[in-house]
Amino acid sequence: MRLFIEGIRIALTALATHKLRTFLTLLGNIVGIMAVIVVIQILIVQYGGGLFSTVPLTAAQWVFIILSTAPVLLIWPLVTWSEKYVRTAGKPAFLTR
Repeated sequence: MRLFIEGIRIALTALATHKLRTFLTLLGNIVGIMAVIVVIQILIVQYGGGLFSTVPLTAAQWVFIILSTAPVLLIWPLVTWSEKYVRTAGKPAFLTR
């Protein structure tokens, strides 16, 4: 158990030390997850009509859906960034670290 806690401490120290690398890794993971979700959505909607009872969408509909839903995945990183770097008065105690 002590080795596990020591490993967690070392990992958190490395994350805190290399902020840019941590941010770029997080950004890469977010973009990768978004890409997988988009590909699976396209496959299900365009080619899974019989199995999932869907109707293929037009290109304009796909663009609208992607542009309106992709920013949702960026909300959490922006919230956590703003909690850490943007200090505001009257912030609840659990948000201050």
